[in-house]
This record gives sequence, C-alpha cells and structure tokens, in this order.
Amino acid sequence: MTDEIKFELAEVIGINGTLQYIESNPTQIGNSDQLFSIQVQTVNRYTKKRDIRTARPANINDLQIPLIGEHVLIFRAYNQETTLTNTGIQWYYLKPYAIQSNINANLVPGISYREVITESDAESIKAGVAFTTASVSPLQPYEGDVIYQGRWGNTIRLGSTVKNVSSLVQPTWQGNNDVDPIIIISNGQRNLPSKRFVVENIQEDPASIYLTSRQRIPSFKLNNTLYQGISESEFDYPQIIATADRITLRAKTDHVILDSQTGIEINSPKIYLGTSTDKEPLLHTEAVVELLQKIIDTIQIGFVDAGGKISTPVYKNLQDAGLLLKQIKNYNVMVDKYKN
Repeated sequence: MTDEIKFELAEVIGINGTLQYIESNPTQIGNSDQLFSIQVQTVNRYTKKRDIRTARPANINDLQIPLIGEHVLIFRAYNQETTLTNTGIQWYYLKPYAIQSNINANLVPGISYREVITESDAESIKAGVAFTTASVSPLQPYEGDVIYQGRWGNTIRLGSTVKNVSSLVQPTWQGNNDVDPIIIISNGQRNLPSKRFVVENIQEDPASIYLTSRQRIPSFKLNNTLYQGISESEFDYPQIIATADRITLRAKTDHVILDSQTGIEINSPKIYLGTSTDKEPLLHTEAVVELLQKIIDTIQIGFVDAGGKISTPVYKNLQDAGLLLKQIKNYNVMVDKYKN
C-alpha cells in the first residue's frame, strides 16, 4: 500500500453477522476485530470490474450501519495488525450517501450487478432480515441548524430562535433574539407524503424534550391549570420541558431532589405518596377546621338544658359536625397508612 488515498463506490450486498459479536480468529489474517463489518461490491460502470470486499466503519463512535442496497464510499487504510515492520490493510466504509434523499432508507439495489441482474430481481432484494421501509418526513431545516435524524422520525435539533421565514414551514417556538439557542429532542412525528418537511410539535409528537433559552412555546398546554407563575405557553426564560404519555424518574442509589426558589406545583387529580400498598387519605383541612369549630361552639353552648334534655342548638351542631366528619378524608392524596 502507498500513502495515496483511493476511494471507491460500493453497494452494500451483505450484513450477515454485522450486528453480532463474532469471536476473532488470531490465526487468520484480517479476521480479527471485524466489528460492524459489511460486505460490499464495488461499482464501476466503465471497466465493469466488480470486487466483493469486507469493510469496517470508518468511525465506530458515530455509527450508522447501512442497509443492503444502500451505497457507500470505501477506502483502504491501516488496520490493527500494522506495526513498524508490517503493514496491515483494511477496507473502511463511510456512512451511506443520500442517493434517494430519503430519511428512512436510501436503497438502489442491483447497481453493482448491472450486467447480470434484471430490474425485477433488483426490486426483490431485501434491505435486511427484519428491516421494513417506511415513509418518514425530513425535518424543516433553518439557517444555522445542526440536525440529527434517525430513520424513524427520531430527531435532535441544535437550533435557535427563528424569525423571518415566511416561505418555510413555521417553527413551533418563538422568541425575540435570533441567536438564542434551543435544543429539541423528539421521538416520533407526524409524517407527510412526498418528502414534505415537518417541524416538531410538542403537543402531537409521542415524546420530546425541549431545552430553551429565551423562547416560548405557544402551543404548549398543560393538562390542568397552572396556579403559580407565568403561563406555560408564555414563559420565555430558560426551561426544560419533557412530554410523554408516562414520565418516570428513578434514583438508583440516592435521592430524587426537587429544588425551587419560589414553589413546587404538583398539578394532578390524584397524588400517591409513600411505598406501601396500603394507603389512607389525607384530611381536607377546611373540613377539619370547620369540624373543630363546630365542636368548640357546641362545647361553649353546653350539652344539656335546665330540664335535663338535649338542647336543640347543641343537637343541630353535633349533626353538622357528623356530616363534616364524613368529608374529612381526602381520597385524592393518599399516603402510607398509619400503623399503631
């Protein structure tokens, strides 16, 4: 091998064992540490020369394993067997290039078999053992954005406040300063036909996390009324918003800590506290206060009149106290039951 770098176009023709760990065979040259290797066939429509090669990913930390029928650039470089006295050579592949401009899959199978395969045979080539293609819309990009898009509508946007983009799909966040950063992590989205752009929607996307700086999210609505501070849709200071059908925070060995300078609001119809499965309700404090006041008033009046009979005012107050006693338990907030 010389120091000259040579790239070749290649079609992915096999990913057998690519997703599995295969014990290396140190006695077989070139068979050690072939993690995430794929089989490719070079494409050369001029000389009609086609070679089948095994290629490893050029970057194992930023990994996108191509599908069968996708196309990559491959190049030769040193491998782990290279020493001062021995040169080991290995083919490496770069990420698939967007030959179809498709988020989900960029398949054009059969190109490397051009002279020996029919069009119907090419269409029958499967992208993988379990992979199923889907129609996935690309995210609307804005100037300066860095966007990472998975094959299934799972995305990360490193963006900013966006203004004066009337000709584009409008962002769902707003702000006054177009250099204010925002990060949006979204898992799932609404997809449109014909590769039309979409933008994140905090109300509709299955699960998402927003890290804002000075943006507000006008479409963001809580399930229940917020009683403290600025409205959730108008708040425009740095915040973290996480939305999903269920949110679980688990501290494996230490505490979950909620810390606030102004207040903590738990806005839910029902709240359960503690670890026991045997719960009891908290008291309705207004009912407790009113009940105790009734008892105090009754004691002040006295229980018996001059003739030795229960006086009507006393009896009426006791009746009211009994009714309040039934309302004293708040079943919307449950805690571990008291044990004698």
